[in-house]
Amino acid sequence: LIKETEEYIQKQNQEKQKAEAVRIGNLHMTKLDFYLYVCKPFNISYSQLKAAISQNENLSASWELCNHVYRGNEVLNNYIQSVIPDMTNDLLTQIFEEYGQ
Repeated sequence: LIKETEEYIQKQNQEKQKAEAVRIGNLHMTKLDFYLYVCKPFNISYSQLKAAISQNENLSASWELCNHVYRGNEVLNNYIQSVIPDMTNDLLTQIFEEYGQ
C-alpha cells in the first residue's frame, strides 16, 4: 500500500510538471512586447534583432510567420539565451508571465 501510494504521488507530480511545462510553453506576447520587455532592457536594438532574424532561416520563419512570440519556441529561446548571457529560463518565463498573455 505504501509503494502504491508513493507511485501514485510520483505520477501526480509528473502530471503536474507536464501541465506546468505546457502552460509555460503556451505563454505568449506580441512581437512588440517581446522587443520592449525582452530585448530592449538588455540593450538589443531593434536593428540588431532584425539583423539576427534575417541571418537565421528558422528564426526568421518563427518571427515573420507568427503574430505572437511563444515562450515554448525553442528557436527564439536559444537565440535570446545566446545573445543575453544573463537570461535564464526562469527569468525568461518570468518576463513572459508578467508581460505576456
